[in-house]
Amino acid sequence: MDEKNLNENTIEQEVLENEVVTEQSSQEPTPTPKSPKSKKAILIGAIALVAIVAVIALVLILGNRECEHQWGEYSIVTDANCVAEGLKERKCAECGETESEVIAALGHDWANATCTLPQTCKSCGETVGEALGHKDTNFDHVCDNECGKNDMGEHSDSATDTDHVCDYGCGAVLETCLDKENDGDHKCDVCMKEEITSHSYADATCEVPSTCTECSATSGDPL
Repeated sequence: MDEKNLNENTIEQEVLENEVVTEQSSQEPTPTPKSPKSKKAILIGAIALVAIVAVIALVLILGNRECEHQWGEYSIVTDANCVAEGLKERKCAECGETESEVIAALGHDWANATCTLPQTCKSCGETVGEALGHKDTNFDHVCDNECGKNDMGEHSDSATDTDHVCDYGCGAVLETCLDKENDGDHKCDVCMKEEITSHSYADATCEVPSTCTECSATSGDPL
């Protein structure tokens, strides 16, 4: 009798538990199946995320890689001159980095001083010192500095001396002896050298010997 009651109680308890489980199951919401559009959106989002991560990784890798520069030609930023340095610059075609280089100052390109100009830079025109000035140390009327001037000093013989030689000092004899004044003395009017011209004798007569028509000098005896 007791065993039968026990079995009945057990059966009743199991029925009650099943009813409770069934009631709880009926109260849980039924999951809604995902639509195809939702699945596609999730897939696209995942692909986009992977792409973003890949790009970031590539940027980090390239950022840490040393560029094998592909340098272009230099371009002048600032020209150098005689006294100041210049600057030139070139750019990498790969990474855009620029590199600059100093251009050394050119220095003056001096032209030698001349008779009329001091030493002068051919590039900038700066001058140093003074012009040489014309010089004629050998008194040949030509400038010693080879400037082409060939009229140094006066090429003449003054009337105060009697040497027919250039007074400047070149040693040139400027003229031969001449009796230009026709004074009948047969002497050079400059150096007074005698007998520079020949006598012009007239024929002798019975009373007068042969006589020079210019100076009256006689030669021989009357006829």
